[in-house]
Amino acid sequence: MATAEKFATVKVAARLLNVSAEAIRGYEARGVLPPALRSPINGYRMWPREQLVEACKRLQPRVPA
Repeated sequence: MATAEKFATVKVAARLLNVSAEAIRGYEARGVLPPALRSPINGYRMWPREQLVEACKRLQPRVPA
């Protein structure tokens, strides 16, 4: 898997979680998402995609059984 496929920027994370980029930044600030790694090339925030999968599970609304 290429590095671009292993990590997601704010824009990609927002699209994957179906929220705004500002929401992603807020999730990071509140600890919903772990602190982002920073790209050494451009300083963009990046998260491993598996962390986003876990965050998505936590953010899904609970449906009563």
